Amino acid sequence: MAHRPEMDPSYWYASLREPVEFDRAIRVLGEAGHGVFVEASPHPVVIHAITDTLDESDPVTVGTLRREDGGSERLLTSLAEAHVRGVAVDWTTVLDTGTTVGLPTYAFQHRHYWPRPAVPPALPQTAGTPAEAGFWAAVEQGDADTLAHLLGVDAAESTLGALTDWRLRERADATVADWRYRIGWTPLPDSGTSLSGTWLIVGDGPDTDTVTAALAARGARTVTVTTPDLLNPSTVTGAAGVVSTLALSGENPQHPVVPAGLMATVDLVRALGDAGVTAPLWVVTRGAVGTSTAEPVTSAVQAQVWGLGVVAGLELAGRWGGLIDLPPTGTPVPPPAWCPFSPTAWRTRSPCAPAASSAAAWSMPPAPPQARPGTRPAPSW
Repeated sequence: MAHRPEMDPSYWYASLREPVEFDRAIRVLGEAGHGVFVEASPHPVVIHAITDTLDESDPVTVGTLRREDGGSERLLTSLAEAHVRGVAVDWTTVLDTGTTVGLPTYAFQHRHYWPRPAVPPALPQTAGTPAEAGFWAAVEQGDADTLAHLLGVDAAESTLGALTDWRLRERADATVADWRYRIGWTPLPDSGTSLSGTWLIVGDGPDTDTVTAALAARGARTVTVTTPDLLNPSTVTGAAGVVSTLALSGENPQHPVVPAGLMATVDLVRALGDAGVTAPLWVVTRGAVGTSTAEPVTSAVQAQVWGLGVVAGLELAGRWGGLIDLPPTGTPVPPPAWCPFSPTAWRTRSPCAPAASSAAAWSMPPAPPQARPGTRPAPSW
């Protein structure tokens, strides 16, 4: 700050009436080597103009205080802003005592997240001789001349290209061999486990009576409602489990495209969520899946409910019990085949099914490797 004798009232009057030449003054200071400008004022006003004037030299411009933020913390923050721009600040004078803290290192560690193309690993060579190793290396590289020399044939033979294609296919198959699974059914023994608590049964008709009898035979208390809109706190509070036979409903004349059972099951899932029911929900179907060629799928409509069940099991894991598929209509189902509701998806089997158990659980074991034919059929064209 300049202290000059002429800074009297007439000086300030002249500053308002005459050009200040602020731009020229700042440029002269910049050309003289000044690169740090601190505006001591209640609020920054001219630091932006200084930055614009000396934009080519990138000066350090900081304020001191700010409007409605004029305490010591604001002043220390301004000094810190100058410090991180390279201005030397005597902190021992500003702060009586202090502790030096090292900068965190993670801010300066750069890591690229763009995926890089993976290089396929080379298959382990099982050759017993260097000649065999060279042969398979030539196959993988598609080196027709080397293969022809090793085999003693013409390099134009189409068999050489087929041999390379076979090697590459085998490499790809070996990579994804453990990715494939198949759906299987495992016979379930009757564990004799008893049920406890109150079970809510939603549905109407003979199948509902079958479910009620099966649960009662294992010691469960049952409460039955016919439709989801009849759920109330007195029926859902404290339920140990929910079993629905709504999926066994027939067609809905108002919605001929979407099966009535599927719509009713969706409504039930929504109603149980609105009522705050956390007990697992089991949905009963009939003929939706097949355990073997002796018991094929008999209802494609019921199979849609199993598709819904797979999605519900993923999104509502805490509220989803599983799916139960009954044998064709008219087949007697012994009560033990319903319990203890432990697998997530299973079907009861008819007495004539080729299995020692009356129930089978759905499993997904790894699929066996597929046998690739030695030759491919020629194209039809």
